[in-house]
Amino acid sequence: MYATTENASPDTLVSLATAEPELAVSILVPMATTGKETAANSTVLKNALRDAGEKLADAGVSDSDQAALLSPATELLDDHEFWQNQGASLGIYLTAGHEPRLVRFGVSVDPQVSVGRRFRIAPVLGLLDADDAFLVATATHDGAQLFTATRAGLGDALAVGLPSSAGNEGVENDYENPVQASPPLRPNTGHASISNAQVYGDAPPEWRETRQHDHAQAVVQALTAATSDRHERIVLVAGAEVIGLLRPSGLFAADVDHNPESLTPEDLHAHALKAIESELDAHRADALSTVVAALGRADGSATSDAAELLTAALEGRLGTLIVSASAAASHDGDLDEVVSAALGTAARIVVAEDDAAPAPLSGLLRY
Repeated sequence: MYATTENASPDTLVSLATAEPELAVSILVPMATTGKETAANSTVLKNALRDAGEKLADAGVSDSDQAALLSPATELLDDHEFWQNQGASLGIYLTAGHEPRLVRFGVSVDPQVSVGRRFRIAPVLGLLDADDAFLVATATHDGAQLFTATRAGLGDALAVGLPSSAGNEGVENDYENPVQASPPLRPNTGHASISNAQVYGDAPPEWRETRQHDHAQAVVQALTAATSDRHERIVLVAGAEVIGLLRPSGLFAADVDHNPESLTPEDLHAHALKAIESELDAHRADALSTVVAALGRADGSATSDAAELLTAALEGRLGTLIVSASAAASHDGDLDEVVSAALGTAARIVVAEDDAAPAPLSGLLRY
């Protein structure tokens, strides 16, 4: 069987959370990514499938319907190629009459199986946290790239048409300088009696600097256009020279000593996160303090009651939903409903450590 696995993205998670299947089966399992431990990945899934079968039986699903529903996941057990390229966790989302959704996550989760009205994304809800998401741009004189990212890891490269090079597109590759000076002042290009000689070679420094400056400005303009409808902040990972050219654009900067294109995804993410983490922390702290203050005022602008949060989300009144880390990792089906309704009305999601969250679930209302 050939199985296509998606990398987790905000769009993927929102589409899963807001889906309305007749019966949703969600299987989330941690994956080993290196070494001989990867051989145990299929065993982890096999155990999760046994759990899923029991939950389906409890829901009144017949043995034959169970087998049909779980068959796309069951076939993965013997798919050797599939297990060779996994992330920290794997999500398998199944419902009758629809193609399975296989999602690769960059964060590790505990094994979890749910059967219900909604697909479960709560254990990876941090990937939708507005204060976890950012964009990573790499730039050299040879080109630029843009990636999605969260605190957990680097995401997909975005095809947004960034400039490919600061080179000499449309002109000769070698600088050509007619030598018209008097013979004693000409470069040593030939005999002094030659009346008009030419020098081929590198361009003058000021010509290269102009090309590099123009390339930097083209990168800024392309990034601005490509991200005009996105809320994430952008971290530029580049050498000091490129950062010097782009710093006036207001990007967060991560200076590296070598070509950022040579960095592994893990190293690229580490450099970018170091540059922006304090900013992400500050925005999260601001969101938390706003909700805590509103709860303290008890003026109806915030609530920590799950039923009230669900009603507010369904009515489009929930502006910010704060979920504690332990609540996100729980097996609470009610949380799936609140998350679905919140994402369906574009509420902001914040996942906070238990000691910082005012309650397992809390939220700030729009009105």
